[in-house]
Formats: sequence, structure tokens, C-alpha cells
Amino acid sequence: MKKLILLALTVLTLSACDSAKPKAITINGKYSIVIPAFLTKSELPAGEYTVQYENVPKAFHLVTMDETLVEMQQAIDEAGLSELYENNLDSYADIVFNAMEENVEMYKKSTPVDTIINGIPARLIKFNANVEGFDLFYTAAAYQGKDTYHQVMTWTLTEKQAEYEKQMEDIMYSLKEI
Repeated sequence: MKKLILLALTVLTLSACDSAKPKAITINGKYSIVIPAFLTKSELPAGEYTVQYENVPKAFHLVTMDETLVEMQQAIDEAGLSELYENNLDSYADIVFNAMEENVEMYKKSTPVDTIINGIPARLIKFNANVEGFDLFYTAAAYQGKDTYHQVMTWTLTEKQAEYEKQMEDIMYSLKEI
């Protein structure tokens, strides 16, 4: 009986370790990111998002969005903003992060970090916001790929920030174009 209990505990421990391993996902054959294994693809309609992953019980969410450099230039031109914005990462990140700020009540925001991630220029921010009465912690990144801009955003409850912040950062730094 003791051997059976020990075997069951060993199997449980090994399976728990395996589910804690991150997994790489490929998005539309264009790029990959590494996410926690506990996230699953959302069944919600995608809307403007390329993909959505979540774990509702853990209050951990992730979305990605993409648009080509050509689409971005068309949007700038159609909006009559070509004197304000260029078709580059600086302008793209400004537009994306300003839109985020307009849509949520931010009460704490990091200084944007400019970096290169796997050969791709990127700008990252972290912020806390109140959304519909919930205090949330976000990480967000804008990337300028070869011919596509990418956005990755994760969020969780502010009370879970300490638990998930490292995993959220790891996601941001894992994007690779294929």
C-alpha cells in the first residue's frame, strides 16, 4: 500500500511539474511566443485580436494583435495623421499605448522600455488600471517585425501581480518571427 501511495505521489508531482513548463505557440505561421502551460486558447470571438489565451480561475489573460506595415501606413494616411506619425515603431507604439490609456483608467504606468527582442525592435510598458471596478496589472509590448507590427498584452488582477509578473515579462521577451 505504501508503494502505491508513493507511486501516486510521484506521478502527481511529475505531472504538476510538466504542466508548469511553458509552451511555445505559433501564431498564423508568422511568429511564436512562449506562454505558461496553464493558459488555453479562449473560445470567445477573436474580434480585433489575432489570438486570445486565458486561465479564468487564475485570472491570467493574453491577447495578440497584428497589422502589416502597409495597413499601418494606410491607416495613418486615411486619418490624415501623416504629419504627426511616421510608419515606424515609435509612432506605432505611441498610437497603441495612447489608445490603451484612453480606454482604461490607468493609475500607475512604467516608463516605456525600448529594446531588441530576438532581433526585433520592441517597446514595452507595464501599468495598473481600474477596469469596470477591477484593479488590474498589465504588461504590453509593441514590436516592429519584418513586414508586420505585433502587439502582445497580458493582464491579471493587481493582487496577483507578484505571482505572475515574471511569467508575463517572459512572454513579452519570447516573441520570435518565423
